[in-house]
Amino acid sequence: MSKFEELKSKLLPFVRSHAIVALKEPIRLSSGKMSTEYFDGRRVTLHPEGMTLFAHTLLELIDPSKFDAVGGPSLGADPIATAISILAYLEKGIILPAFLVRKEPKKYGLQKLIEGTELKPGMKVLIVEDVLTTGSSALQAIRAVEETGARVNCVTCLLDRKEGASETLKAYQFKSIFTKDDFASPSSTPAVKHDKSKSEFFVESEGGKAFLSYTKKGNVLDFYHTFVPEALRGQGLAEQIVEAGFQYARQNNLKVFPSCPYILRWVAKHEEWRSLISGPGTE
Repeated sequence: MSKFEELKSKLLPFVRSHAIVALKEPIRLSSGKMSTEYFDGRRVTLHPEGMTLFAHTLLELIDPSKFDAVGGPSLGADPIATAISILAYLEKGIILPAFLVRKEPKKYGLQKLIEGTELKPGMKVLIVEDVLTTGSSALQAIRAVEETGARVNCVTCLLDRKEGASETLKAYQFKSIFTKDDFASPSSTPAVKHDKSKSEFFVESEGGKAFLSYTKKGNVLDFYHTFVPEALRGQGLAEQIVEAGFQYARQNNLKVFPSCPYILRWVAKHEEWRSLISGPGTE
């Protein structure tokens, strides 16, 4: 597995659990289509863990040494460009200044359309975004960059909704880390099962068996081991199985002792389940 694929497999479950928002009522996307599912990229790019994972993954997708500046349309590109600029310098020793493109020039002060590093003729530019639908916002930023004489050599994003962006931006070496196809609907995900005889919650498919093992003492379930085979990783199965275990505990008035390190990290991110946490042997 390449470093890019390894980082992508770590980023995917974070994106799945933080950025996909199920809506009670449909909303209109920038493409004009209605949807009951919304991908909120800022829940990734404005989260310290999410943005760090995203930036590391992006730096494996592109070679920062081939660019003179990184930026994109504000607000979506702002945290991404900043993170890429900082990590490129800290980890690779590459000076890659950042910039942002406003929707329109400020009406006061220096009245700039492009803020940050000064773009000059001949500079090679990387455009970044969180989510692209039709690509129109990125294209608007590209036009502003090109007016300075700089050249946009690549456009990249966290998620391509596959609603026209790749066609709109094909002349600029468009790359996305994920597409909407990477996030299957919950209905296509195998159901979590509970085998009390083996003391485990599990999901089983052609790719193998992912499971959470536990022991029970009194009214406490010790969640001591989680495992997901390589073929099933990157689908958020570990989170689904752990949540199923916590739901079972709540429904049966049980407590949970998280002796597995993964469970500890999971609970730290899901405050709604912390009331179930207990030490071993609690009656």
